[in-house]
Amino acid sequence: YFQQRIQKQAAAFPKSFDSANAWRSYRKDIVKWLRKACAVGELKLGPAIQRAATTKDGIVVETVDLPQDDGLYCPAMLYHSASKTEGPRPAAILANNDRRCMTGAPGVTAARGLARGGLVVRVPEHASIHASSRRRVGGNYISFYGAADTVGLPPLAQRVWDDLACVEHLA
Repeated sequence: YFQQRIQKQAAAFPKSFDSANAWRSYRKDIVKWLRKACAVGELKLGPAIQRAATTKDGIVVETVDLPQDDGLYCPAMLYHSASKTEGPRPAAILANNDRRCMTGAPGVTAARGLARGGLVVRVPEHASIHASSRRRVGGNYISFYGAADTVGLPPLAQRVWDDLACVEHLA
């Protein structure tokens, strides 16, 4: 079913745009829809609340909570080089899409490698059924994302909120 929907949506996408203005107009409509669907205007972002910080092998790892709304926080980790660097630095967000949490081995390895390369890396903790997750949901994702859906925030929007909180904090 989903494969058919994906193919149908892809077939409806314009194959090319007559001009840069046509592309911008198309993109503007998509961004407007995304902002509405994800209730971006309702995000209540604030400063990160640091929970812990460690330094190992020249990499600083900070564990923080990123405010998203009253009583709603996105746990996240920040990886960066321990050496002092002045000015802007390139950054990346590693959002996972599996049942692991932000402390899972594949994500940690990737984040540390990118930080060694000079990037500032933010890893949000999306809802997970993994036992060590700080956003653990019991048995399935319905108990976390289902609750979001009942207040008009689709499950995908919750992940978008997580990622936007990371982008804002990195900026």
